[in-house]
Amino acid sequence: MSVYEYYNRTIKQSQKPDKFILPVLISNLIIFLTYQLISTGWVQIYCAGGSLVFSFVLYANFLILFNKKYHTTEIKEPGRYSNKKISNEQVDSFVSKLEKLMEVEELHKNPNLKLNDLAIKMGISSHQLSQLLNDNLGKSFSTYINEYRIHEACVIIENGSFLKIEEIGYEVGFNSKSTFFSTFKKIKNTTPLLYRHSQTPSVSELQSSNL
Repeated sequence: MSVYEYYNRTIKQSQKPDKFILPVLISNLIIFLTYQLISTGWVQIYCAGGSLVFSFVLYANFLILFNKKYHTTEIKEPGRYSNKKISNEQVDSFVSKLEKLMEVEELHKNPNLKLNDLAIKMGISSHQLSQLLNDNLGKSFSTYINEYRIHEACVIIENGSFLKIEEIGYEVGFNSKSTFFSTFKKIKNTTPLLYRHSQTPSVSELQSSNL
């Protein structure tokens, strides 16, 4: 293999070839010019001195060529979860299993429910569950769970429960009154109290229904 081919091959493997080739070219240019000047008589130098110059520059070349920092190739790390994507065949199965699990075991009623807890119940990794919710259902874990809680709160209200509003929030899995109210407002665009009033027939409606 010629020197040119070796340099060419090394440059292709180098992460920053411009920083690699410049010192090599300069050092070789120094050797070439030095011996040209000696051969033309412009510079008088002893053979021993010329040998020292050549040895020094050659040594510098080897340092550059074999220095690890010039040969580090940039290796892109494969995506952390590139081999863990949920296949289209699994999506329907996972969604069905998730909905059945939520309805039967009413996991949303646990105020301390975590993503990992639900993933363990489903028998999948927490990353797979997060991916299923975000990519396939278009919602975060907290949004998914809170929608179940608000839905049940609405059912309780619609059934004419005599529970106080804050008690309904605790019943469906919220751990504070303020969180229940703000989440209800965000999802239903109204407050729990106003929603209850909208579900309670007025006096005039009751009178007209008795006629």
